[in-house]
Amino acid sequence: MFSIPLVFLTWMLPKRYVLLSQILLTSFFILYKSPLSFCVISITAFGNYYLLHKSKLNTSVKINISLVFLILMIIIAKVYVTIDHNWVIPLGLSYYTFRNIHYTIEVYKGKIQQENLLHYLAYNFFLPSFIV
Repeated sequence: MFSIPLVFLTWMLPKRYVLLSQILLTSFFILYKSPLSFCVISITAFGNYYLLHKSKLNTSVKINISLVFLILMIIIAKVYVTIDHNWVIPLGLSYYTFRNIHYTIEVYKGKIQQENLLHYLAYNFFLPSFIV
């Protein structure tokens, strides 16, 4: 339902609006399927972007904080799922977390310097990766 408009918008919109339309449609999809997932993913995306690209901390400190937060997030989610079966793990949290860990490591290696928020959100909110 959401992938067909995404394909048409990608083909029909001017190039400068493609990433924004992709982010918005994926956000609506996630919000429609799981509002909890949307909240967790959005908070994580904006927090990690700010930490890695806008904070004034030392690079190694930023990388360590990001990795510790992401790893703790996945551990806590997995522990809650095994202990309390009524708690619902956010949609695709494991994949999303490992994707952000990969991004953090690429920043550490210097392969990603200063990326703008739109490209970072497009990386995090890419609909085909959530569907898979």
